[in-house]
Amino acid sequence: MRRSLVGWSVVVVSLGLALVFGVLYHAMYWRWRGCFDDAGRCFVPGHGVVYHAQSGVVYLSLTLVCAGLALIGFVLMARSRTVKAPRPDL
Repeated sequence: MRRSLVGWSVVVVSLGLALVFGVLYHAMYWRWRGCFDDAGRCFVPGHGVVYHAQSGVVYLSLTLVCAGLALIGFVLMARSRTVKAPRPDL
């Protein structure tokens, strides 16, 4: 029981982190992808902020790692629930 609770907690936390990093990817890179110059910078005068193209790589990789971890955890937890090891007859 405790092991399954910890496993499902890891899945939920990983999904939450994947969602957060996905939102950051959209906010810091995807919205401004047409604005980047040759140096990989985008200055938005209205906000007074400089966005960097490298942030897209960082946030997308973190999103994919967390989503992959959640998927693997989900598959392992679902499989452990349906497949039980046979009990030896004594």
